[in-house]
Formats: sequence, C-alpha cells, structure tokens
Amino acid sequence: GTDTNLDRNNKLLTQIGATYDLGNVKLFAQYEHDGTKADYGVAGSSSYGKKNSALLGLTMPLGPWLLRVGAGWSENANRFAANTVSGRLRQLAFAGDYRLSKRTSWYLAAGWLKGDFGAQGSAEAENSARALSTGIVHLF
Repeated sequence: GTDTNLDRNNKLLTQIGATYDLGNVKLFAQYEHDGTKADYGVAGSSSYGKKNSALLGLTMPLGPWLLRVGAGWSENANRFAANTVSGRLRQLAFAGDYRLSKRTSWYLAAGWLKGDFGAQGSAEAENSARALSTGIVHLF
C-alpha cells in the first residue's frame, strides 16, 4: 500500500514562534496551524483534518535553579464536521534544573495533560495523565 500521508500536495503546516528576553525572565510563544485537507488522511490519526495549536512558556533563574513553566493547547479545527475526529488537548508543565557543577545538573519535572478524542457523533472520551520525572544531565 501507499502511505498518502506523505503527499505534500494535501498538507500545509504553518508555524510561528517568538522569544522575548525580559532580563531574568525569558518568554516563549508558538502557534501552529496544520492545514491538512478536511477529508485527507487516516480517520483517527493525528494527520486527519485541520488543527490549531499554541504553546506558551517561560524560564527564570532563581539562585542555582533554572525554573521552567509551559502551557499548551491543541484542537482539531474541523471537530464539528462530519467524518472527522474531534480532539482537544491541554497541557501544563513545571520543571527545575539545579546546577551541580559547570557541566552537570539535576532536573525535576512535573506535567499534566488532558484531552478528549471521541469520534464525531459519539460521546467523547476524556483522558488525563500526570507525570513526574527526575534525572541528571552531564555535558561532555
């Protein structure tokens, strides 16, 4: 079979992003529009129908810590059209990097994700997830 998801004539992905440095605080914003044709792709996959997404974030040093906060949103722009998969996703994340030395740091991160991904005409199933992670990063 042929994977038509690779057909570039049916897809248009547009992204715009910006960062702004306020001194100690750095802001980040990004917007993305996936202009996949409405009846193109595999129903139920992430490539089916148009999507809009946004991401906001900031970083801020606090002593030996570098604090990070991020929030994201994504929604199928065709969510109410026939034969499309509805879908909405919201996420929030917090992280901190603690410098142990010039090239080594320890990180701690926590995140929350909530989404609904029901098929059109059916009851949407809401799903959520939480995550906590930690680790050490060493730059060689």
